[in-house]
Amino acid sequence: RWHRYNVVSGDAEADGSRKAVPEGTDYAIIRVIVSNEGARPDLRFGGSNPDELDMISFSGMAKSKSWKITPSMEDIQDVMEEAGPKKTVLAIYFRQPFVLDKEGGLLDASAILATFGVSDASIMDVLTGKHNPSGKLPFALANSSEAITKQASDAPGYAEGDTLFPFGHGLSYRSQN
Repeated sequence: RWHRYNVVSGDAEADGSRKAVPEGTDYAIIRVIVSNEGARPDLRFGGSNPDELDMISFSGMAKSKSWKITPSMEDIQDVMEEAGPKKTVLAIYFRQPFVLDKEGGLLDASAILATFGVSDASIMDVLTGKHNPSGKLPFALANSSEAITKQASDAPGYAEGDTLFPFGHGLSYRSQN
């Protein structure tokens, strides 16, 4: 239990299977982490394999060898289907800008939280209204991989038609004074 909320873990079982979303679930909150566990160990500063540098959309990373999405895109999509996209909250750890592409279906979630290493308690405090969210994006998010490819590398942000969320985007429950 989390205060007055009943929290059910959706972690995978030892055999790799996933528990079904319990009937009557109010919301599914999914913490999403992207890492480079499958990348070559000789890469000095980490990152994806050189042949997968342009795979920064979630649907592209799900098919790659050097990117690892946890939980898997398949599990995220299954939970969203079971609970319903409008009852799904994604808390994505953005260690760098990723593309939330339409193919991945993540944009259908009722809320997407950009997190940067925050605790479960902090996420619950924001979702339950105990704490007013006040963070802002430290970078712009493009709406497609193509937008990143055509953007000049020395120019900040993306063209208006290519921007999903601009630099500094953030929402609050109440106005900030």
